[in-house]
Amino acid sequence: MAMKAAAETSSQPHLAMALLFLTPLLALLSACTARPGYDHDAKPYAAAIQARQTTANSSSSLQVDLGYEIYQGTFNSTSGLNLWKG
Repeated sequence: MAMKAAAETSSQPHLAMALLFLTPLLALLSACTARPGYDHDAKPYAAAIQARQTTANSSSSLQVDLGYEIYQGTFNSTSGLNLWKG
């Protein structure tokens, strides 16, 4: 009986070492094989980019597109400055 207890206690450190090694290895392998749920080749902003390009082609030199708003500036001939308000 004493031999059996000694054999069980001597194998436990090996099991703990194996678990310490295998746990990160399994986590790494599962991360490498994971598949994303979305398409990397999708272009979700294609319509917005196209709309901005057509607006930019027809804009005057005083029109500024900030992405979220388009501002139309005016030229003040008295001061010689371009002004944008918004």
